[in-house]
Amino acid sequence: MSVIPDEDVARRDWFDRASDWCNPILVKEVRQALKSRAFVVTFLLLLLGSWMISAFGLLAAGPSVEYGSVGQAFFTFYFGVLCMALGVVVPFGAFRSLLNERDDNTYELLSITSLTPGQIVRGKWACAIVQTLLFYSAIAPFIAFTSLLQGFDFAQAGVLLIAALYGSLALSITTLMLSTTAKQRVWQGFLSMSVVSGLCGLIALVLSGLSTLMMFPLPLDQPEFWWAITFIVVMSASYQWLFYQIAAARLTFESENRSTGIRLTASAQFWLFWGCAALYAIYTRVRFGEELVIFLIGASGVHLAIVGLAFSAEPDFLSRRVRRTLPRLAAVRPIWMPLLPGGSRGFLFLLLHVVALWVLAVAAWAMVQDGTGTFAVEKLRTLFVAPRYGWRSQPILFATAVCCYIVIYAGLAASFLRWGQLLSPAFQGAHARTIIVILIAAGGIVPVSIRLGRFVSYGDVSIGDVMFPLWMFLNIFRNVATAAQMWTIAAGALVVIALNIPAMIRASRTVLAGPVASASRPHIVAGETILEPAGV
Repeated sequence: MSVIPDEDVARRDWFDRASDWCNPILVKEVRQALKSRAFVVTFLLLLLGSWMISAFGLLAAGPSVEYGSVGQAFFTFYFGVLCMALGVVVPFGAFRSLLNERDDNTYELLSITSLTPGQIVRGKWACAIVQTLLFYSAIAPFIAFTSLLQGFDFAQAGVLLIAALYGSLALSITTLMLSTTAKQRVWQGFLSMSVVSGLCGLIALVLSGLSTLMMFPLPLDQPEFWWAITFIVVMSASYQWLFYQIAAARLTFESENRSTGIRLTASAQFWLFWGCAALYAIYTRVRFGEELVIFLIGASGVHLAIVGLAFSAEPDFLSRRVRRTLPRLAAVRPIWMPLLPGGSRGFLFLLLHVVALWVLAVAAWAMVQDGTGTFAVEKLRTLFVAPRYGWRSQPILFATAVCCYIVIYAGLAASFLRWGQLLSPAFQGAHARTIIVILIAAGGIVPVSIRLGRFVSYGDVSIGDVMFPLWMFLNIFRNVATAAQMWTIAAGALVVIALNIPAMIRASRTVLAGPVASASRPHIVAGETILEPAGV
């Protein structure tokens, strides 16, 4: 009988413990993916396409392979084939992997196990990473062959390969998030076609600009390039985490707290965006212009409009499970309140960030550098000393209009949801958001109808322009926005806030009352411990 050495036993035990650390969903998905027809066909097509590029490329190049700069052309074709696999097959496979759990009625079995929704999403995402690395291993020998040819740029090729890997991971978590939004088979089919069309269109756009990109080398020696790359990576990573939070929340039971993580992430993104812009301005000493301030306001406004519409159109009900987890300290509960589930609390969360957006916009406008290159901090005084100049500036008007429109539409969504649920319990947040989208589209008809009816000429402005945000923004950029229009928008925002104040007060009282007792508490009778229902 052979004796197993102690080091082999220790190594085997280490592998056993390491396998326990692995996500079981990852193990399951990798086994299924490697046996699937889609992965095998894609892997073989990737190898076949790369081999054909090598064979026919060498025949077409002829003697220029030894003396010409053909390495760049070979890499372009290899990279294009890789992008089709990473940008379409891997994300759509991640999308279908979660939908198949519902179609095969296997998700119910996963939900009753000890696996959390976050582990399920991470396992699906990790499987997409494993498939991506396998495709990279297939293309690696051909890239190594290309590196031996003239005209191959190692630095640019490395940046593009890393960018493709990062983009594939971002698309995978995006499609995983989208797969949790549709539960009916009809909507799943429509969503599948939309995802495939979107992925194919995106890859077609990348491939169309790939040859042009390869003709111009990347400015790898310029700090501004790396600042831009860092900003893109940081912000896109934050959105990947947000999509992960949304996917996990959609798989969580409704009685759980599905909002706090998403709202914390959305808030962190808002402050991270402005923080990155401030660091870029400080360390690169770039001259801030009003155009850059307007861009920062517009990008932040779009982010707050989307998340605000989603947070405000939620039922105000707070389950006992969530109320039992409220902070014990009374001083912490008001701070924690906007992060808890509920449309009214979500609208309060939005109001706080809208005020912060306006303050940051005013501060950024005040820090706009003048022609001498010095910071014109004294411009902040013009808002009060010379309001005719300060309040008529484009960044201030644009920030005010953006904040007011966000408050109006998000507040109306919260109000519509409350009123709709009074009429029918079947009225959901998606219905309220749909009504808001219809209102925005219908508002665009008003300015056009006024001009078609010859009430005003096309070059003039009217009070009806406030019904459509894009038309109002155009008036601001043309410097023709009137004080009546701005006061109308501000009055609309104040009216919507007033409509939601009673609901926000009721939602606040629920949280400020503190955590409730457990569903049952022990009660000792005659030496026996029984469970007695606890009061609310």
